[in-house]
Amino acid sequence: MDLTINSDEAFNQTKAHIANIINDTINDYDFTLSDNSISNLAVHLSIAIIRIKSDNYIPLSNSQISSYKQQYSYPYAKMLCDRLEKEFGISFPEAEVSLVSMYLSKNQKLDFELNSGLDLLDDHVYQILNQTMENI
Repeated sequence: MDLTINSDEAFNQTKAHIANIINDTINDYDFTLSDNSISNLAVHLSIAIIRIKSDNYIPLSNSQISSYKQQYSYPYAKMLCDRLEKEFGISFPEAEVSLVSMYLSKNQKLDFELNSGLDLLDDHVYQILNQTMENI
């Protein structure tokens, strides 16, 4: 599918198409996601595809990517990105798959960093915050 978005209507059509791919993927793999999460993810992916096609990427540190790869949602994110790669003729970098994993996670966490090489939280503080988020 060509992704030339030069109007609100074209963006909304692309977003709806991506939402259908998300729905197909979560249904195929028996993964649960709220309608609001699907909508948010469709917007994110629509913008991500535009960024990828124009070689603009969101940098993540290796520790962030490694952390997201350990989440239960990462394999689902990878399967979804594989489908989108085929549909839109692009290649998702690991950092983008990691961000999709974050969206799929039921514990969507904000991950602040100064830059892609320096995490604000050390491992001990991160573990405490992660446990707290899981208990909420």
